[in-house]
Amino acid sequence: MENKRNSDENYEIFGKAIPQLIHDIRNPLNIIIGFSSIIQMDENFNEETKSYLKKIYQAGLSIEQMLSNIDIYIMGIDELQKDYFYLNEELDAFLKSKEDIIVEKNIYIKNLSTEKYKVNFSPDLFKRILENIFYFSLKGFRNSKIKEIFILIKKERDILTIYYGDSSDIISIGNDYFTIEEILNNKRGLGLIFLEKFIKYANGNIKYLHGNNWSNVVKDLNIKTEHGFIIEIPMEFVD
Repeated sequence: MENKRNSDENYEIFGKAIPQLIHDIRNPLNIIIGFSSIIQMDENFNEETKSYLKKIYQAGLSIEQMLSNIDIYIMGIDELQKDYFYLNEELDAFLKSKEDIIVEKNIYIKNLSTEKYKVNFSPDLFKRILENIFYFSLKGFRNSKIKEIFILIKKERDILTIYYGDSSDIISIGNDYFTIEEILNNKRGLGLIFLEKFIKYANGNIKYLHGNNWSNVVKDLNIKTEHGFIIEIPMEFVD
């Protein structure tokens, strides 16, 4: 009983300390990101050493992204900082930024989006949604021989619909999205928590479907996976 009480107190203390903890982690992290970025440009290092430095740099950026997600999750978003941009260009730029890891992991990306949609939306929030859903796939691909990702963005009236499926193992859940217990038990990363939160900030909706529930939805969309996400976000489209 005493151990249980101590454990609860520890959780409460660290819950209150998270903002300070993030700040404390960022200080040495900025040094790692900064110096690994600079040293990569040193001509005295061979290509193999530079590749190691690049991995350190990318790992640092991933940690920073996680800390930033936690920040937003805790502090919230009062108002989305919107701008005008083309969704297909932002998606292409995101995939380009992941090119190294896509090549390294032998991931096949099938971007089925062909239409050019100009919107007034938060480019940062759009990128965070892509980031967290992509890392869901990365964690799922650890034991996969076939590594495929299918992405389709469609405008349906004033709603942006994102269909996203991959060839990782199906996760069986009780409803249309993950509970916190299901997220922790399946070890596919905390990105699923952030993903739902960010989409709610945009007054959107997300579902994770598998089996017939998924295949019946995407059967005419050329998405060849057994599970995936459907994300719907109200958006201002610009003609």
